[in-house]
Amino acid sequence: MYRVLGRERLGRRRLGRYCVHFSIPWPRGVRRLYLVSSFTSMFPGRVELERRGDRGFAEVLLWEGGYPYIYVTEHYEPVPDYENPETCGTRVFGEEASLARVGVEELEEALGGGGLHEEHIIHDERNPGFAHRYLGLTVLRLWTLRGEVDEVQVEALVGGRLRTVEARRVHRDRYRDYYEAKVTGSVHAYRFLLRIDGKSISYGPDGVGDEGFFTPKIGGLDREEWWLGATYYLVFPDSFDRHPEGFPEDAWRRVRERRHLGGNLEGIRRRLSYLEELGVDAVYLTPIYKAPSYHRYDVVDHRSVDPLLGNLEDFDRLVSGAHARGIRVVLDLVAHHTSPCAPMFREAISAGKRSMYWSMYRFLVDDPGQVPKSILDGLHKFIEEGCTILSKELAGQRPFYESFAAGWHMPKLNHPDPEAWRYLEETVRFWLSRGIDGFRVDVAHALPEETLEKLYHEVKSFGTGKVLIMEINSGIDTYPLGRVADSAMNYDLRDWVIGFFLEGSLTAQELAERVMTQYVRLPTHVANALYNLLGSHDTPRIKTLAQDCKPCLHSAYAFLFTIHGSPSIYYGDEVGMEGGSDPDCRRPMIWRRELWDKELLDLVRSLAWLRRRHRVLRLGYSRVYALGRDALAVRRTLDGEEVLALFNRSHQRVDVIVGRGYVDAFTGTPAEPRVELCRGFRILYKA
Repeated sequence: MYRVLGRERLGRRRLGRYCVHFSIPWPRGVRRLYLVSSFTSMFPGRVELERRGDRGFAEVLLWEGGYPYIYVTEHYEPVPDYENPETCGTRVFGEEASLARVGVEELEEALGGGGLHEEHIIHDERNPGFAHRYLGLTVLRLWTLRGEVDEVQVEALVGGRLRTVEARRVHRDRYRDYYEAKVTGSVHAYRFLLRIDGKSISYGPDGVGDEGFFTPKIGGLDREEWWLGATYYLVFPDSFDRHPEGFPEDAWRRVRERRHLGGNLEGIRRRLSYLEELGVDAVYLTPIYKAPSYHRYDVVDHRSVDPLLGNLEDFDRLVSGAHARGIRVVLDLVAHHTSPCAPMFREAISAGKRSMYWSMYRFLVDDPGQVPKSILDGLHKFIEEGCTILSKELAGQRPFYESFAAGWHMPKLNHPDPEAWRYLEETVRFWLSRGIDGFRVDVAHALPEETLEKLYHEVKSFGTGKVLIMEINSGIDTYPLGRVADSAMNYDLRDWVIGFFLEGSLTAQELAERVMTQYVRLPTHVANALYNLLGSHDTPRIKTLAQDCKPCLHSAYAFLFTIHGSPSIYYGDEVGMEGGSDPDCRRPMIWRRELWDKELLDLVRSLAWLRRRHRVLRLGYSRVYALGRDALAVRRTLDGEEVLALFNRSHQRVDVIVGRGYVDAFTGTPAEPRVELCRGFRILYKA
């Protein structure tokens, strides 16, 4: 069951998120239980229930909305909430999820009534999405009930002087209006002035009517960093290139098997000139560590290079070669789990609680002696044979420890344990000391926020130019980005782009609203650093999904490269590689140029270099709005520069009056004040 207990009280008359209490009878034979919902990226780990007597409990702070949820055991077994009869049609771990309605009825009732609903005027100065610094400006945001407030201004104290700045409405969704003020300089104190039915009302720390000033310590980003709006290139090392002999010529035609193909670091290094010509700013490598599998997420030693890929000297040459060409290097940090072949795990199951590593993992027994001898012997055999093929004793059995996907291959770390943290801390220091430029954290959506925050601080101790990117499968605006990471993989955007451009399941208004709602809930520097993608090593190839619809695919790429954030190219997508779900999306890279989709490659290269030429595309503020059911616009602005990207997925012509002063962003040819657009896109630039 769930109950909405109330809302955070931020001031005497100022409220914040809803406090939601989740509870369920504790299932028999279960040691740990997790709450899984859209605010946990539909994955267990972020919210663990506390057992009190015969029930489990968790409290979560949420904004208004409808949340599908279910409970999951340590073995990923779903436990439906039979105490809540309302379901939502969403299936999670094979079971239909329950639905938690949080604050929606209150908002709908308020929208239908008259008067001022001050409880729905929101500003949370603790949340960087509401107050942050960005490249010499202070950005302040206020949410109001849709249509209830006519104007918003900010009175801000900057350098001992009080300034009044207009807060513009930058977005509107079904329930709310979102206002944003940009104040030049560092703001030391501020308050909002609301214009309602011709009257001016102040809004301070105690809410509506309070004439006091907010005085928080406002964080953010005061300098340009390379990871703002950078173009990434995602490399799956086993499949990219094999030096010196290369892959068999027709290997890319075959359905990918779960085995090593032999790609290596020298193969990547010899293709750096290709990446430089493509215009990428950074290469992100999936794991390179010693591991039994070809994907290397079952890490044996986090501070090594898998011998099949090369050695540390090969890695150093790759990094120095990339840096010489202006290309940064980002590694995959597997912080959620290790391989059973990791020496810490081996010692733990051999020595039990006598081992300093026993508490480093999340065992479901108090000592290995409680495990049936056949199972323990089977695990030792599995480890001795290299952690590749399960022994017959383990087949069909559950592990006696928590693990990724509830299998034997990847035991989960116990992140609050000091030894587990020491291991991760030393791993971060090891690779940053070798000159890498940051990490993408694998399964970050399932890590405790305290661990993420410590990782973030450790990375930033090497300089603000080091980036930390979270893997989040969905719901990135429910994570405290800006406090625990610089960026996150934006699978939400991928789903929306596919829904609009490829499937036609979203209207332009729906796409624009979803993109902008995400945007206004994140700090500007996080929004401009979001790792935006159309494909990855975990998804089907975008060319396969496009099903020969060239305008659909080209428009999707143009949208990816003009929207706020950092676009990512999955290796081979730029030349039209195809492939289905994992592992088929990991076929070997095609290096025969005559087989490339040269039109697509030229487009992606042009878009990447367009971003390099225009700061506004990397650093600018963003607005996305519909031009009808099938057409929309992306407008980016910064310091007098502007990019206007227009999209139409329909064969029916759309006429857009853009005004004078624009040129075609690719050719520099002056654009007409009225743009006619049939199926496709136009990108215009104005300085």
